Amino acid sequence: MLPGAIIGAKFHSGFSEDLSRWRLVIDEEGNLFQDVKVWRWTKESGIIQEERQEQIHISVEAVLELLLKAEDLGFHSYERSYNATMDDAPSYVISIHCGEVDTTVNATDADWLVREGNTDMRGFMELWKEIHQYAPFPKKS
Repeated sequence: MLPGAIIGAKFHSGFSEDLSRWRLVIDEEGNLFQDVKVWRWTKESGIIQEERQEQIHISVEAVLELLLKAEDLGFHSYERSYNATMDDAPSYVISIHCGEVDTTVNATDADWLVREGNTDMRGFMELWKEIHQYAPFPKKS
């Protein structure tokens, strides 16, 4: 993570028509920075490629809620890596820096692991959704 960041997230899509990926960091003041690399194939347009950066501000309360959610879920006690059997599935990374504790968890095909009953991955995806709600990309409808 970048200096000053306390929450980070990365997403790499699995093998599909949309190979977009992004990463974001949130600092303690609520500044959220997101780097996006869009790579998508459509029948109409062929390959669409775009790189962009997004920046928004979320409230300090929202940042604290995310840190508290991580604490409630026991995020810092999760294993550092969770992998399903497929290598070309979506991958997710969440990093949390809280006090003296830095924790980064990588998950490949987390949705499948949730369906298989992995309780850590259930909590991980819960935290992922809480963080992702603030991400400017992809736009939510």
